Amino acid sequence: ITHTFFIHKTFGKKNDNRTRPPRVTAAANAGEVKRVDNRLYWIWMQQALGQGSPKAAPLLRELETPARVYEADDRFYRDIGLAKAERVALNDKSLETAEKILEQSLSGNGWIVTPDDAVYPEPLREIYELPLVLYGRGDLPELQDRPVLAMVGTRKSTLYGRETGRAIARSVAAAGMIVVGGGAVQIFCICAKMVLRDSSVE
Repeated sequence: ITHTFFIHKTFGKKNDNRTRPPRVTAAANAGEVKRVDNRLYWIWMQQALGQGSPKAAPLLRELETPARVYEADDRFYRDIGLAKAERVALNDKSLETAEKILEQSLSGNGWIVTPDDAVYPEPLREIYELPLVLYGRGDLPELQDRPVLAMVGTRKSTLYGRETGRAIARSVAAAGMIVVGGGAVQIFCICAKMVLRDSSVE
C-alpha cells in the first residue's frame, strides 16, 4: 500500500472528525439502507488506480464523487478510455480492503484526509494527479496555513547526504514547518525520523 505522508510532530491532542457525514446508499439485497463512510470510496479508488494515477481526474470530472465512480459499470469505464487492468480493478466492488486500511490508519491517533475535507490542502486540488487520500499520525497539522517543505533524495545516499538531511529536517520542523515526502527509503525516512524523534519539535 502506498501512501502520501505528512510528518508534523504535535502529538497528544484529540483529532476532530472533519469528514462529511457517511453517505447513505440502498443495499442491493433487501431494500435496506446502509451507511457507508465516504472515506471508504476514496480509499477504494486510490487502491484501484494506484497512488497519483492520472486516471482519477477524468473520472472525477465526469462523475464528481468517488461514490459515483464506485457505482459506475464496466461500460462506462471502457467508454472513458480506461485500460483493461484498470477496469478490472474498478469492477471489484469489495470495500473490505478499504475498511481494513481505514481502521489501521485511524488506530494509534492516526488520521486521513480526502478532497471531501475542508482541511485538504488547496494547492493539491490544483495538480493533475492529486492524492486521493492523505495519511498521517498524531495531531492533524494546519495544512492550509503552515509552510510546507518537501524532502526527497536518493535511495543510495552518502553519509554527507544523510547528515545534511537530518540537519535540514530538524531545523525546518523546529521552525514550525511541515515536512512532507513520499515515504521512500533513505533520505526521506531519515528526515521523517528526525522530525518525529526530536523532542524540541512540539
